[in-house]
Amino acid sequence: ATFYIQWMDQTIGQAIGPVVTSGYRGPARQIPAMWNNWVGNNNYIKNIYRSDGPRYQGKRIGAVVDQIFTKFKDNPSKAKRRAIDYMQKEENKGFIISRHQERGAIDLALFTSSSDNDNLYKFLQDAKAKGIIKNFLDERDQPSPHFHVELKV
Repeated sequence: ATFYIQWMDQTIGQAIGPVVTSGYRGPARQIPAMWNNWVGNNNYIKNIYRSDGPRYQGKRIGAVVDQIFTKFKDNPSKAKRRAIDYMQKEENKGFIISRHQERGAIDLALFTSSSDNDNLYKFLQDAKAKGIIKNFLDERDQPSPHFHVELKV
């Protein structure tokens, strides 16, 4: 945060801090967020969770969550409860759908100005190059636009 504030002050002349909109989310917090996005766009899960890796199983877990949501779309409470139970079982086996299920994942809110967002993007590139953060994703084109950042923990 200190590096961010200093960088923004030097770059845009404003010592503004990052606005963190999300951090760690276990299944009980992840599923309601996914449901809200899915209700607005039934392709949300397929569009966001497109890949699998050793631990991150977005595509596989997402497909099952999508099936659960579709099956119980007329009963949101049941849909979310079933999806939470499923995702918790997967997490217990060591598999996750979202990097927010691990320590160090945060989302940064966007500014109203696209040029300020471009500066935030430049900051994240600089922070990654200097080893201050592990990685980041530019998710400005997603249903809930933001920057996803993986901190070093």
